[in-house]
Amino acid sequence: MAAVYAGNPKVAATAAAGSVGSGLADEWSDLELDVYWHAPPTDDDRRHPIDVLGGDIEQYWPYDADEEEWGEEYSLGGLGVGVSSFAVESVRRFIRRVTVEGDPAPIVQVRVAAIRAAAPLTGVDLLAEWKQRAETYPDLLQRRMVARYLRPERLAGWHLREALVHRGDLLALHRIIGRAERSVVGALHGLNRVFLGNPLMKWEQATVSQFRLAPPDLLQRLAAAWMGDVRARVRAVEGLLGETLELAERELGMSFAETRRVLVRRRPSLPARPTGI
Repeated sequence: MAAVYAGNPKVAATAAAGSVGSGLADEWSDLELDVYWHAPPTDDDRRHPIDVLGGDIEQYWPYDADEEEWGEEYSLGGLGVGVSSFAVESVRRFIRRVTVEGDPAPIVQVRVAAIRAAAPLTGVDLLAEWKQRAETYPDLLQRRMVARYLRPERLAGWHLREALVHRGDLLALHRIIGRAERSVVGALHGLNRVFLGNPLMKWEQATVSQFRLAPPDLLQRLAAAWMGDVRARVRAVEGLLGETLELAERELGMSFAETRRVLVRRRPSLPARPTGI
């Protein structure tokens, strides 16, 4: 596949990305192919390799100016293939924004993480250069990531947890539990200088294994938030949040006083009123 794409002189490099590129693929994985272009690809540039390979197009997206990406998905002999295309200049800008400017935006951080984890197929020297530049995780990015995921706004609705438990409002409760756990894992990305590799935080076990600084038994405690007694699940998440705040304050000297206030805040329950009033 890479050879077909690389036959276009506008293609600077190709790489196996996602779970295949990082060596994490399983029986559920599709193939993600990243293609880097010297000049913007035309529709003919994008469709020609699919025709040559005999693929059946399932999704075909126009250029996304926010993510600076062209994308398509197609089926090839039963294998799902996702192609993401980027201009070379866009990639250089992504790397600079993350490793020099400390930009914590998921859009650019995911791209830099993809460069680091990808398996080069063509344009090996260019990808090696990018990988080397993407090794830097600046102090500014570390602090911004931790601040981003531990800001008080991330715990919106947390004060309702006991009311939701009492009412059996599990859909709403799961929403705030999920947001709280993503806050923990996102902050730990920054604290451990691990680039955010997926906006949904997929491949959780492989990611957490990279964390040197983390609450003990992190994986088991993340899982405990979704099993067993509901009240115990809420307490488990409270514990993870509190310990993550302690780690961040100790390691970085940052203060999260307002987040701590939000963490312990509870909606008070009122005496039951007579019915009909």
